[in-house]
Amino acid sequence: MNPRTHVKPLSPAERPLLEKPRPLPLADGGKSDINHGNYYPNAASLNLPYGITVVNDRLPVADTANSRLLGWRYRENLPGQPADGLAGQMDFPSQGKNRDYGLAASDSLCQPYSVTATGNPIAIADSSNNRVLLWK
Repeated sequence: MNPRTHVKPLSPAERPLLEKPRPLPLADGGKSDINHGNYYPNAASLNLPYGITVVNDRLPVADTANSRLLGWRYRENLPGQPADGLAGQMDFPSQGKNRDYGLAASDSLCQPYSVTATGNPIAIADSSNNRVLLWK
């Protein structure tokens, strides 16, 4: 709480409350449809996505609860399309931390929280491994 303004800083979860209301989405990615989720990972599902960025024509997403990074090439009808790229897991149905609960490696992830890029490389906040990875 700031004693001068009596304003409490908002947590990331509270920040969307300040945004202007927007129209309801007509579609989204990572779910079977706009009303239902998908617990089992596949190339078109997300479980607790936190970070997203745009790199050229690619859209990488930190799929936190599946301990992976999914990537899509931009196209007109993106919602519902399977990902074109995968990092942090051996295949799309896998979801184990550090690839089947192994030790951290240069190509494994454990609950990535954020992904950002200003070109190359991509910076990934690999939260449960307490590190930031730079991938090209």
